[in-house]
Amino acid sequence: MHKLSIYCFFATFYVLLTIFSTSGLVAQEHSHIRCGTFSEQTRQQKPHGSDELNVARPVLSERAFFADSSLCVHYAATGTDAPSLVDADANGIPDYIDAVGEHALFSLNFFADTLGFLPIPSDNDGGGTKGFDIYVVEQGPSGIYGATYRDKQISAGGGQQGRYSTFVVIDNNYSELDSTGFGALRRPSWYTSGNDALKVTVAHELHHAVQIGAYGDCPSQCAFHEMTSTWIEQRLFPDVFDWEQHVPAVLRDPLTMNIADANACVSGYRMGLFNQYLMFTSQDDVFEKTWSFILNNDAMPFASLVTTTQQYGGLSSLLCDFYPFLYKTGARAYANPMWEHASDYAAVELTSDDEYAGSPISHEFAVPSLGVSFHRIVVPAQEAQTTDDTLVLVVSSTTEAVSGSQPDARFHLFVGSDFDADHIFPIGNSGKSAFVTELSGSICIGTIEGVGAGFDTPQAAFPQPFEIHKHEVLYLPVPNSMPGNTAHFTLMNSALESSVSGSASTIVRDGKHVVPVVLDRSTPSGVYIWQTSNNNGESLVGKLAIVQ
Repeated sequence: MHKLSIYCFFATFYVLLTIFSTSGLVAQEHSHIRCGTFSEQTRQQKPHGSDELNVARPVLSERAFFADSSLCVHYAATGTDAPSLVDADANGIPDYIDAVGEHALFSLNFFADTLGFLPIPSDNDGGGTKGFDIYVVEQGPSGIYGATYRDKQISAGGGQQGRYSTFVVIDNNYSELDSTGFGALRRPSWYTSGNDALKVTVAHELHHAVQIGAYGDCPSQCAFHEMTSTWIEQRLFPDVFDWEQHVPAVLRDPLTMNIADANACVSGYRMGLFNQYLMFTSQDDVFEKTWSFILNNDAMPFASLVTTTQQYGGLSSLLCDFYPFLYKTGARAYANPMWEHASDYAAVELTSDDEYAGSPISHEFAVPSLGVSFHRIVVPAQEAQTTDDTLVLVVSSTTEAVSGSQPDARFHLFVGSDFDADHIFPIGNSGKSAFVTELSGSICIGTIEGVGAGFDTPQAAFPQPFEIHKHEVLYLPVPNSMPGNTAHFTLMNSALESSVSGSASTIVRDGKHVVPVVLDRSTPSGVYIWQTSNNNGESLVGKLAIVQ
């Protein structure tokens, strides 16, 4: 077993440990550590007094050269690491390996010619060839798309740990049949499979090689490395939506995309949504400028990002403009021109969702540096009105801390009349207002009016159909129940046998009174009958399709 196989075992174990250690939510989104570049296995510490790292390259029997030998792809002709050896064009190189070379050369040329990045430094024959080395091995059991391994130190500076020559490891087929995990936790290894997965992985990992080799290796702020490589995927291959696997985690808890959490690598994937905004507004040249600043000033990534975004009004200003797009998903996506599939995403979770019933509403909230929270207030329609008045506040901290040490911004939200506050927002024509007072730190407040108004009972369960490996929570309608009231639910299969039953508090989701139900990932596909009831025994019944 070569060292990469051992790495795959530990990566699989890490993914399983992550799933088992999460709280209550069983149906985790597909998002996980998908790139091994910043794992301890790939980022080995160099021995004392040496400029070489303790990383063994895979030993593979075959090599294919591209672009006058400036690129070498290593692969196996037999065994579990071997790709398909089909050679339809009879050029002596398997088609899959040809595709690796094609995507690699396209990516490297795009980096340099279109985006202005420096080239990957030579590894001085580290792989036995003059070219940059890509190794093709079986990665499926780990669920790790690829990894960029450090080889030899080129220089100090350029970030926390200097610059390194590298090599890249990718999967041998990205087959839709590959899976990771066991039993009920088994799931496909790849959110995107086949050639699409190959394209974005090659681009992602080669840009890590550019970052680490030409600019600086900053593992303590790996989120920026991953944020940039996720942007590269989107920039080069806009028709591949592999990045969407990270959307559910962001919408379920927007604070998981907190850009100030610089040392959480997975935060970089989730910040891909912000990358989408920068591309949408033609401001994504900030990434090349930031990496150049890192190199020329021996600076850390997020401090460099704060500096380079000043020409666009500042990082906090960009985020303040971006965050309202997170609200415009699911049923609210009619107002979202940025994401092609916005209507397919879940609605973002609200930090608070209040109905004004005559008594003042008063809350105190905290939002971390550069994070965001969402607050909806509904004033129910009076006899003279035809619709409820709704106001959504999108509150983000504007304190540009990038080390995680900056305290949260705190603010007081009050709903009523005649309150002295820093910010006052009328709620439609209701005569009521939302008042916000900053208690510590500084915040930016965006407003969205008249979206998602009403607390009516939906006519069907949602999402419909419910896809076990895509959706997080099933929402069942509850009749005549207010938030906080106990609701009872039952889910029955086609034989009318109870599959799931229990009780939970009614919540408001998308302006609807519903009870949230988390389904086990092993729930079989089929048509189910659901029934809910409130405290008074009033009930609703409907059908639901579940798809594995």
